[in-house]
Amino acid sequence: MRHLPASALAVLLLSGCVTLPPESAAPSYPSLQEQADATPLPSVPLGPDLASPEAIWTLRSALNVAALACPERSIAERYNRLLKQHASLFADAYAAEQLRYQTLYGRTWQARQDREMTALYNRYANPTRNSGFCAAAAAVSADAIEVPEDKFGYFAAAALDRLNAPPPLASVAR
Repeated sequence: MRHLPASALAVLLLSGCVTLPPESAAPSYPSLQEQADATPLPSVPLGPDLASPEAIWTLRSALNVAALACPERSIAERYNRLLKQHASLFADAYAAEQLRYQTLYGRTWQARQDREMTALYNRYANPTRNSGFCAAAAAVSADAIEVPEDKFGYFAAAALDRLNAPPPLASVAR
């Protein structure tokens, strides 16, 4: 019997349905100084095909972080719906991503993929950009559930630009 590597098990657990936080959980927002210090994230490099499995898998990963970290309950509800609605698309994207890593990195592909996926999750979970990210994720998740499967790859590439935008600076009351 073959066992799954710990990283594959972690991805499977993270990609499953999420549990909503208690309603009493207060959102935490970055301070004005943290917002001013935040630097915009570079766009995720996608190769020539805008509908790439990388874009699809990265969007799923970002929305997974949003479902777990953002206070808006609707994000988690839409994320769970999206997982069911596009289950085969996400499975195919993940399989293609594994093949891409295997082709690029040979024997060390799994360690490389694990490091890059951890960095991706950490980037989206960065608390200094959480409020802007959560607002964008709420809008993207609402749009995502309306996109048909044959257009989802193109949607994913554009949605990543929205999610990777720098957080808005809070306005100062005068």
